[in-house]
Amino acid sequence: MPTPATAVGTEGARSGVRARLASSVSVLRERRGLQAVLHTLAANVLIQGINVGTGVLTARVLLAQGRGELAAIILWPQFLAYMLTLGVPVSLVYHIKRHPDMQEAFTAAALVVGVVMGLVAALVGVVGIPLWLHQYSAADVLQAQLLMAIAPVGLVSVILFSAIQAREAFGYYNLFRYLNSILVLLALVLFALVGRLTVATAAWAYMLAGLPAFAWNLWWVRRHLRPSLRGARAAAVPLLHYGLRAWGSDLLGTVGDQLDRLLVVGLLAPFELGLYVVAQSLAGLVSFVPNAVIPVLLPKAAGRTTGEALSTVGHAAGRTCVAMLVLGVPLFAVGDHVLRIVYGTTFAEAGTVFRLLLVAAVLSGVASVLSQAFLALGRPGIVTLLQGLAVATLAPLLLVFVPWLGLVGAGAAVLGSTAIRLLVVALLYARARRQWTASPHAASLEGA
Repeated sequence: MPTPATAVGTEGARSGVRARLASSVSVLRERRGLQAVLHTLAANVLIQGINVGTGVLTARVLLAQGRGELAAIILWPQFLAYMLTLGVPVSLVYHIKRHPDMQEAFTAAALVVGVVMGLVAALVGVVGIPLWLHQYSAADVLQAQLLMAIAPVGLVSVILFSAIQAREAFGYYNLFRYLNSILVLLALVLFALVGRLTVATAAWAYMLAGLPAFAWNLWWVRRHLRPSLRGARAAAVPLLHYGLRAWGSDLLGTVGDQLDRLLVVGLLAPFELGLYVVAQSLAGLVSFVPNAVIPVLLPKAAGRTTGEALSTVGHAAGRTCVAMLVLGVPLFAVGDHVLRIVYGTTFAEAGTVFRLLLVAAVLSGVASVLSQAFLALGRPGIVTLLQGLAVATLAPLLLVFVPWLGLVGAGAAVLGSTAIRLLVVALLYARARRQWTASPHAASLEGA
């Protein structure tokens, strides 16, 4: 029989082996996560480059007036579709990671919700667009109403992307994303070459060019997740329970992301709106960093303990901030020249608002990454409150500053609202870290 000393030694050796294995698994996870982030980052660079190309093409052909009209027309199908997600996309990621044995039922339930709410979005758009675009021509209003037919496809696409994200198939995830951007650019170039690039044809190019990628995406999800209605009704209950709590975040996030455009459509002339859209597009170049981190971060953090999730998100936020500053500082310095050379002398007036929006983009990226900690810990209500704060501060700031300062006022309002949001999310994150540090073995925050 082994002596007590031998038994203790054996158990110690086993504990050492387990610790080394756990450490190896952790390192492997980190490496895979970093690879996924870098792959997504590379895809975002390509996508941003393509988007700059489409922006330059439409701005030079349509000029500021036409670019403003185009922005107003294509805003509504995507905006209304994202407004009516019911929080299902993020809920699908969370539940597939937590219950992979039920992925078929969860995916099917999510797709059914997507189709139904997409149809609701289309109906709301057709009825509401004449009221929202009352300053625009009857032809522009009609085009915007017709484009609402694509809203169900847009909402289902978001859910399909979430399913791929949950499976951590980031190679396909990125492929589908930049395929859509490439097709949009090709369609716009084709219309330009034949002399048919107008506001209407550009709008349809943006909306319809994504259909091939959507079909391929749908085939991939059907093959790899095999959605099945068996058990879908039961899966819909937890899916919507989490989703409706997260929906406030989606809803307010969508409103917050587009609220500036929604309000300046009524507060600024189409020419000024065109300047604002171009400045916002150029400032958004730095956003490809957080946009690469967040899709990878949520599924990575959702399956971990409270301490691991908080640490993972904190490190990601710090690295995101550094990367955005490295890109943003030079762009801040030469932004005026870029606007003049790339988009044309007409857009040189957007230099000041561009700088304000660029700083806001950096702050927003860090805030969005930090917010993933609360989604990963099953507390989407906190993210909803943060998004609500952003909307509650942005709307009045826009209504005050835009009539007072015009185009620059819009940028100042966005920057002020974003700074407040970052301050609050940083304080909440720090509080969560202190709570866990004080009692690391207590019940986790998850499900609270």
